[in-house]
Amino acid sequence: MTEPTGDRLYPCNVRAVAFDVRRRGLDPQRVGAYLDRIADELDRLNRDRITAESEAERIRRTVRRWQLRQVRRVDALVVAPPRRLAPRQGTAATGTRWVVHLPTTSTSREAAAALVGVLRGSWGHLPMVDFGEVTLSPEDHQSARTRVWCDARVAGSRRCPRVADHPGPCEPGP
Repeated sequence: MTEPTGDRLYPCNVRAVAFDVRRRGLDPQRVGAYLDRIADELDRLNRDRITAESEAERIRRTVRRWQLRQVRRVDALVVAPPRRLAPRQGTAATGTRWVVHLPTTSTSREAAAALVGVLRGSWGHLPMVDFGEVTLSPEDHQSARTRVWCDARVAGSRRCPRVADHPGPCEPGP
């Protein structure tokens, strides 16, 4: 039997394999038919792999374009100085500021706080988002609010990034 060498097995390699015929040995027609079947299957799998790779590349390009559009949209919004450095009250110098309320629901306080943590991790770099002011409330008692972050002032204009009611002293944020 002659067998091709190498790591990969290609359809042409399968078709080129020749078996030695011996007395009471293998039926050459059946072996040839089976090798053709294996070669056809390898050929189909190779086409499927190439199709999947090109589709994955198309999806990667689409996601990259979408990400660039999102960055451009956020960059277009970032025109005001960071809110943490601006005065807390609206004045003639700063103008009226608007607060965005993002109502979401969760089945537990811990899950809601975890969601805020994820949002803080992905939106925390935006100067117009002040996660120190985030509060949680039960859906039916929205006036009973609980702070998520400590947000106490430390080291000048910095704020403590730890959870509310944390043990020990506050730390300066990044």
